[in-house]
Amino acid sequence: MSAIFPNEANGNMDLEEYANSFPSMGGTKIGSFLRDCIAKAPSGMAAVELGAWLGAGTAQMALASRERGEGDHIEIYCYDRFEANEAEVGKAEKRGLSIEVGQDTLPFVRERLQRFGVPIYFNKCEIIDAKYAGPEIALHVDDATKGFMPFTKLLVEFAPHWVAGTTVVVLMDYGLWKKSKQRKHRELQFMIESNSDCFERIDEA
Repeated sequence: MSAIFPNEANGNMDLEEYANSFPSMGGTKIGSFLRDCIAKAPSGMAAVELGAWLGAGTAQMALASRERGEGDHIEIYCYDRFEANEAEVGKAEKRGLSIEVGQDTLPFVRERLQRFGVPIYFNKCEIIDAKYAGPEIALHVDDATKGFMPFTKLLVEFAPHWVAGTTVVVLMDYGLWKKSKQRKHRELQFMIESNSDCFERIDEA
């Protein structure tokens, strides 16, 4: 695989700089929040990421997991197609990375995340087909579902592993409708608001 990160000359970046160098569609921007969640997560719990793309959000979580110290790492479970489409190729190019349409990006992402030395489990699949059998989930990051049907289907799979009053759910496309102007993208907000007794808003970016 010929793709390399921009500005990564010899692997001598410190880990925070390295984490921030990943091409990102939002994971780096909310990195401090993700790291804080991992730092505060109870021992033995896990983080789930739906829509890892090229690992920017994963890198932020991995950095925080590493900082917890040996024996107290938070396991990270990543889900993505890990296959570049035309739109993703363009987004990667804008961030200084060259990939090809149809390219399997998983080897690239896996290799780049190894440097953090924490347990990361990669699941190459369509997000809507994701299955989970890991520990209870402390942090659930969703950068993939944008409508009612996929979100509710994934709730059936992942929500049984959430812990009331502990699990933090990050919905990265919650406000997408404001930009897209598409009603289907607002279904997620309608669903959360209609079940407000189940969700407590703790932050919004």
